[in-house]
Amino acid sequence: MDDKESLIVVRKPKLTTKTKVLYGFGEVGVYVGAVITGFFLQTFLFEVAKIQTFLSGNILLIGNVWDGISAPWIGKLTDETRTRWGRRRPWLLFGAIPFALCYFLMWITIPPEYSQGARFTYYLIVVLLYNTAGNCISVPYGALTAELATDYNEATTLTMTRMIFSIVGGVIAAYTHSSILQLFTLPESKNLDYSKGYFVSALIFSLFSIIPPLITFFGIREPPLQLESEEPSPKDRPSRIRQFIVIWQDIFGVMKIKPFRILMVIYLISWMCVNLVQNNLYLFTKYVLRRESQFSTIILVVQLSASVSIFIWQQVSIRFGKKTTYYVGISTLIVVQWCLFYVTATSPLWLVYIVSGLAGLGVAIGFLIPWSMLPDVIEYDEYLHDKRREGLFYALFILFQKIGLAVALASSSFVLGAFGYDQNADQPIQPYPVLLALRFIIGPIPAFLLMLSFIFVYLYPLSSVRVQEIRTKLSARNM
Repeated sequence: MDDKESLIVVRKPKLTTKTKVLYGFGEVGVYVGAVITGFFLQTFLFEVAKIQTFLSGNILLIGNVWDGISAPWIGKLTDETRTRWGRRRPWLLFGAIPFALCYFLMWITIPPEYSQGARFTYYLIVVLLYNTAGNCISVPYGALTAELATDYNEATTLTMTRMIFSIVGGVIAAYTHSSILQLFTLPESKNLDYSKGYFVSALIFSLFSIIPPLITFFGIREPPLQLESEEPSPKDRPSRIRQFIVIWQDIFGVMKIKPFRILMVIYLISWMCVNLVQNNLYLFTKYVLRRESQFSTIILVVQLSASVSIFIWQQVSIRFGKKTTYYVGISTLIVVQWCLFYVTATSPLWLVYIVSGLAGLGVAIGFLIPWSMLPDVIEYDEYLHDKRREGLFYALFILFQKIGLAVALASSSFVLGAFGYDQNADQPIQPYPVLLALRFIIGPIPAFLLMLSFIFVYLYPLSSVRVQEIRTKLSARNM
């Protein structure tokens, strides 16, 4: 986009319930993939693909760092996209099938006669492609929140709607996936045939993932854009080098906005903590609790609790503000995580379910509040600089999300390997140092980090009153 060109989003009337529903369903496919990879990819690489823990950690680290780096570039590209379908929707249309294909390829088991290097290379390439394809959907989809929302509370409602669909989809997907893994056994033994289970599950969910972005593409319309100047002719468009410079100028410009920097730290911490638990919960259930067969039920309890509590937290947020809601919800999660350290194989099953349900209450806050704050920051940026950069904001937000995910995945893989994780264990038994490491990864470590996030929430400057003032001034300016 030329430096002299600026965009104004023409505000529409309040969104209809139909629009909110059709929008909310659009990210379910990507979120289902994120849930299954979040709970199972590390375990798949460890115990099915038989990739060494150090190499597995590097696959997860490199894949997620690339995921984060590619997101701002995709966001900038969506900001500059011009089609008769809008800026964001075409990405949903053309990104659906590549995403599904990459998701399927990620769960193929490479035969053991191939070397560690060959298997490492295959899974690394597929993970890189999968993350890139996911960004081609999630970045423009996320940017639509700020473009569609007409006020402070509607941004929260839209975020809640997409989360409800995503979490319900995640509940069904995680439960179904773990149940599919239990269906297949090796003929020569009673052990589960994980390779076949992952293959069948990947086929089912890759086909499903094509549907949600297409529903949003055909079901909603983007608010029209008015150009303050004519589109430049091809010969007047800036060179590739100039475009590269402009992109980095925009990135650095966005990073100078104090509320955005604070919000990214809040989200980085909360997302990293959620993923430390998510990515190690299967191993914790299998080896610490010795209840692998109950894992699908534990997931169901956590995610049902999270999806139901979103309705409650939304009302609390509207009445008492987003910061207060964060304090209350995350405090619940901190208490639960300290309790998890003391839950062992001898603990009664009902206690495991109660702790899982309470954890879901806090997990919902880690998603809802940071994402509902982001549209407020975008409005603040438009107020300061008189231009909208939703794609870049959401891309940078996803960048920090991926950094948190990369740190959580890689560090836990490296730690488990360093403490003697046994990839070839035929029975659900690991050395005591591994069990102790899993207990710390699930409990005290994320609890301590979440307590640190309260400092940054306190420093966050955009209250509901301030955001409403900004929206009123923007409406007057754009009339």
